[in-house]
Amino acid sequence: MTVCKGNDVSHNLFDYATSELSQDAFFCWLLSYSTKESKEEHGDLFRVSQRFLKRMLNKDDKEDRLDYYVMDIERQRKVNIAIHDADGSKLKNKKGLVDIFVKVKESENNLYLIIEDKIDTWEHNQLEAYYKAVLAENPEIYDENNLYISYVKTEYMNRTERNKMSEIEKQNIFHENISIIDFEELYRILSKGIVTQDAHIYLFDFIEKLDRKIEHTKIDIDNKQKLEYIGIYNGAVYRFFDYLFESKRIKRESFDWCGYVNNKRGGFDCLTWNKTEYIWLKQREWKMYLSMYLQMEIPRYTKLDEEREYLVAVKMSLIYERNVKLKKPELEIQKNNILDIREKINKEIKDEQNKDVKWIKFDYSDKNFRLGSSMRIGCFRFEINNLEDAITFGEKCLRISKRCYEECRKVKVI
Repeated sequence: MTVCKGNDVSHNLFDYATSELSQDAFFCWLLSYSTKESKEEHGDLFRVSQRFLKRMLNKDDKEDRLDYYVMDIERQRKVNIAIHDADGSKLKNKKGLVDIFVKVKESENNLYLIIEDKIDTWEHNQLEAYYKAVLAENPEIYDENNLYISYVKTEYMNRTERNKMSEIEKQNIFHENISIIDFEELYRILSKGIVTQDAHIYLFDFIEKLDRKIEHTKIDIDNKQKLEYIGIYNGAVYRFFDYLFESKRIKRESFDWCGYVNNKRGGFDCLTWNKTEYIWLKQREWKMYLSMYLQMEIPRYTKLDEEREYLVAVKMSLIYERNVKLKKPELEIQKNNILDIREKINKEIKDEQNKDVKWIKFDYSDKNFRLGSSMRIGCFRFEINNLEDAITFGEKCLRISKRCYEECRKVKVI
C-alpha cells in the first residue's frame, strides 16, 4: 500500500518497516528498557517495558510488584527441532529460528522467555517445537518452571487462529507458562502512561500503527459504515466473517475454517462453513472422503475506491488417507464418478433456478480437478447490501447439492 504520495506523506517508521523482523527489532528495543539502569534513567519507558514483559510472563502487573530485569536479548536464536516418525521414534533434527529469546532476572531466579510474534501470518506448530527444543538443549538450565513462551499477534486474529490458540492454552505442554497477546491487548499495554511523544517516537509510531489497525476493523454492516475496508485490510475481512456469526446470519456451529488462500490471480481471504463429510470409498485398510461446503471468497484490493467482487462458491473435495496410492485407471474412475455427480447437481440447481426468477445468477463450473484438491460445483457474485440473500441462496444451493449427492450415492453423512 502506498504510504508516501505527493503531499500525503507518512512519517511513521512502521509504515515503512513492515516486516516481522522489523517488529522483532522494536520488541527487542522496548525490552532493552527493562534493566536496572533504565529504571532510573528512563522511568516511563521502563514501566511500559515491564508491563509488556510481565504480561508475556503471565504476571499480574498490579499485584506483582517485583521488577523483572532483562539480562540478555537474543534475536533469531538457532535451535534444533527433533522430527519424529508416526510411532514417536526420532528421525532427524531440523534447524529452527526463535524470533526473540530473553533471559530475565526475578530476584535470585533466572527466567527464560521465547517470543514468537506474527503480523499477518499464522503459528504453524512452532510454539511447541521451539519450547521442546529449548528444554532439550540443556536440562540443567531450562525446565518447566523457568521457561516461558509468548505468542504476540499484531494483526486481527481470525476465528480459526483464535480457536487454535485456545486449544493450545488448554494443553499442558507449556505447564501454564504460555501467554497469548492480540493487537488490542498489546495496544492497551503500550499506550498506558506515555505522555511525551518526542522522547519516545518509536513507541508512539508503533502505538499509532496499532491504533490504525484496530480502527480498520471497526466495520459496521448494519449501518453501512467503513464497508470499503473489506478487501483492503485483512483485519476488516476477518472482522466481517466474525460478524456473520455474531449476527446469526450464519449459525456459529456451522463454522469450518477461515484464512488466506494464495493463487495465480493474487489470492483471497476465505470463509468456509456448513461442511459435511461422506465416506466416498472404503477399502479394508483405507478410506476416501468427500466433503461438501460453502466458501465465501473476498479478493485483496489495493484502492478504497476500487470496484469489488465478492463471491460464494458451492464446493466439494475428494480426499484420501495418507499413504494411499491408487493406480491411474482407478483414479480416473473415481474422478469421472465425481464429475458425473457434479453434472447431476448442476442440473438440479438449474431446474430449481428456472422455477424462481428471483434467484441470483449461478455460474456452473465445468473445470476438471485432481484428487486431493477441491472443485467448484458453481458460484455466484454478490454485494454487501445483498448479504442475507446471498447467504440464503448459497445455503439453498448446498442443500440441493447434498440431497442430489445422497440420492446418487445412496449414502448418509458420517
